[in-house]
Amino acid sequence: MTPTKGDVKHWLKAIGKNRDWLAMECGTEKGTVNNWLSPSGPFPASAMLKIQSLMSQYKTVRPEDEPVQTNRLVLEITEERMRKYERAASEKGVPLRQWLTDLADEAAEERQLRPMHSPLVPLVRQFPSHAGHARREYSTQIIGNIAAGSLAESDTVPSTIYMERPLGKNEYVVRVEGKSMEPLIPDGSLVIMRRHTAPPIPKPGTIVEYNDGRGVTLKKLIRRKNAETGKTEYVLQPINPAFKDITPMDGGSISGIYMETLVNYRKG
Repeated sequence: MTPTKGDVKHWLKAIGKNRDWLAMECGTEKGTVNNWLSPSGPFPASAMLKIQSLMSQYKTVRPEDEPVQTNRLVLEITEERMRKYERAASEKGVPLRQWLTDLADEAAEERQLRPMHSPLVPLVRQFPSHAGHARREYSTQIIGNIAAGSLAESDTVPSTIYMERPLGKNEYVVRVEGKSMEPLIPDGSLVIMRRHTAPPIPKPGTIVEYNDGRGVTLKKLIRRKNAETGKTEYVLQPINPAFKDITPMDGGSISGIYMETLVNYRKG
């Protein structure tokens, strides 16, 4: 019989071994083992065969006279929720009691694996949603505000939100203040930006975060011919025609590139 992820976790605990040991025996890293044993992580057949071999070598032995402490848990749930749980257990091909126990074990294990002070923490809702599937959320912080009008100082007081995807490398979240980028980016929107620190200059048409040392603003970068000098210059252009263009100043720089506006998120 193929062991479940819960079986492997209980086996490791029973023989006094940890995931570092299991990773070494399987010729891989602890992070890979953590992924195998996570609720939604894939479990390669080759890895399962190796673990089955280890489980046969390191068998758990419990004396017959050793007392086993058990606890009884009574749940009061509605009939509708009970039917949902029964259907989910049936789809897994396991008894309802085992399905609930495995679900609780996985939730507790996921909590133990979660870093205590990480800026980006995956949070898995273990019980089925209305669609019957687990939904994964990621926590991050809004690092400040960005003006979608004239240049303004950035608010540096962070707050936490939960969203549906993790931030990529050099990405961060800011709140937009102002209406100069409407209707594309409404006032009060949360947007994901990617830090920009080196050449080349973003292509014309890119929405950028411009920092002149005094404050930051969100605008579309364009190139336009200067009527007085005849030279082509970069200009920061609002999408809302009610606002005026901004001419970049000496010493200013593009500090970020707009990636997307967050739609599905919740406050921490």
